[in-house]
Amino acid sequence: MSSMRPDTARPSGVLARSAAKRRVAHFMVRSAIAIMAVSGLAACSGQDSLSLPLPPHPNVPAVTHDTYPTIGTADDTGRKILDPKARAALEQDIARTGAQHGRTIENRLQAESEFNTGTN
Repeated sequence: MSSMRPDTARPSGVLARSAAKRRVAHFMVRSAIAIMAVSGLAACSGQDSLSLPLPPHPNVPAVTHDTYPTIGTADDTGRKILDPKARAALEQDIARTGAQHGRTIENRLQAESEFNTGTN
């Protein structure tokens, strides 16, 4: 029994698993290094030290660095603000058109009710 060393004895599966883990880790590190090297070489293939992605629309006008877009504002519709005289004329025109349409609807309803009752 003295030939058995319990403190250093390990099951054979533990050594095999740790060796496999080590091989996988080395493979992952080597793959990452290879990917970085390839991407670095691809980036340096342009005229600059690093080729940057181009914008999708190259004809975009340049703006100054302190120009910001306005968010939440309405676009200009191009309509002029009415003076009081033009506003009164517009209101009268709208009232006249409304009354005219109201009379048209009343006449149609009256004609329909007469038709339904049979009195011509």
